Amino acid sequence: MATDQIEFNYENIKGTIVALDCPDYMDGLNTPGRHFHFVSDDRTKGGHILELAFDSSEAEFDATQGFDMCLSDDTDFQEMELSKDVNDAIKKVETNEE
Repeated sequence: MATDQIEFNYENIKGTIVALDCPDYMDGLNTPGRHFHFVSDDRTKGGHILELAFDSSEAEFDATQGFDMCLSDDTDFQEMELSKDVNDAIKKVETNEE
């Protein structure tokens, strides 16, 4: 999984950063702890943030207690083997730790 991660570098781009802070009991469903996602204002670019710098920003805080996740009805997605334990691979990708 770590070798499959594609990285993009963007400069002079406006967008929104969303932090996910998952409690330890979410281990197995998501990576516990905090990690950040980005989506551009035009919604054409985004993903995990590995490094960030900015000249100016505006911050807002919203402690959302839940969200709805929509899964693809695409045949390839529905046939994927999702039951294998990928916790170590996800942790390595999202935290850059071994």
